Amino acid sequence: AIPHVLRCPRHFTNWPSITRWYAQPRTFRPPAVAIGRGNFKIHLWEPSDVQTLWAIFCHSNYQVPENPGVVLDLGANIGIFSIFAAKTKNAARIIALEPVSTTFSKLRENISSNHLESVVTCVPEGVGGSIGPRTIYCGSSSPHSSMYYRGDPRFESGTTETISITTLEDVIGRFNLQSVDLCK
Repeated sequence: AIPHVLRCPRHFTNWPSITRWYAQPRTFRPPAVAIGRGNFKIHLWEPSDVQTLWAIFCHSNYQVPENPGVVLDLGANIGIFSIFAAKTKNAARIIALEPVSTTFSKLRENISSNHLESVVTCVPEGVGGSIGPRTIYCGSSSPHSSMYYRGDPRFESGTTETISITTLEDVIGRFNLQSVDLCK
């Protein structure tokens, strides 16, 4: 855990707050902003956003090559990984897909507030085996939304939403991608 804590100050100027929010989620008061050292900011709305931020920036859960040409962020959530790839790894192009409407709005807000519209294309769709509408069970927090009903109130909000699903093949064709350097 010590290396994770040491990585946080490398990425964020307000790292003491982020570390406290991560270690003690009850101290988190939304909305909040993580202020990045690489001229970026990430709006956070719930404790799970802090956990996601920590996993990507501090725990280094994803190995992203330097200067990737194309990154697919499938299940982009609020855009934390897209911002990481753009601002710390200098990704040239990111296609970020997020099917849940409220989460998609937060994704667009984070991308817009960082002026990344020329790098990150936000798409209000999910990826699956075939194109068409599907029902998603909205989660008690954004990462818990699932196309599979689990029957567990700790994870599910009790609401559903009809979402659009596309295929990976369609994404590659629609955006004329000759190659993809990373697919998350």
